[in-house]
Amino acid sequence: AVVSTQSTGEGRNIDGIATFLTSISLARIDALQRTYFMETADELVTVLAEMTGHHVKDCFTSLLLAARDFDYYAAYELHAAMEGSGTDEGTLTRIVVTRADKDLASIKDSYKKLTTRELAKDVKDDTSGDYRRVLLALIN
Repeated sequence: AVVSTQSTGEGRNIDGIATFLTSISLARIDALQRTYFMETADELVTVLAEMTGHHVKDCFTSLLLAARDFDYYAAYELHAAMEGSGTDEGTLTRIVVTRADKDLASIKDSYKKLTTRELAKDVKDDTSGDYRRVLLALIN
């Protein structure tokens, strides 16, 4: 397997793993994760996170989580974008705008399951002005 043959010490090949993971579909990545877990009892996302540095770890984690359940991943990212002080407008805009006509309804459901709150209410509370109006129009 890609990880077991490339993950030890100096011999690990992060570029090779990245090339492989970015050359297959999210569905295949999800199948790979499931197979890896069945064969090793380890989560592939955890193994890759332990092998890599901060930014590469974030990339692999995002890719594998998105492959596992994209709606939940998007809901998590939306929540993180609005959590605490300040708002990550880039993340908020990217997800709401690019998913509005595709799967925003199921992302809203996942957001409610994750946070027990409505996405529209959190966006309303965290944004203002024309930006708020545009986002809420897309969400609703």
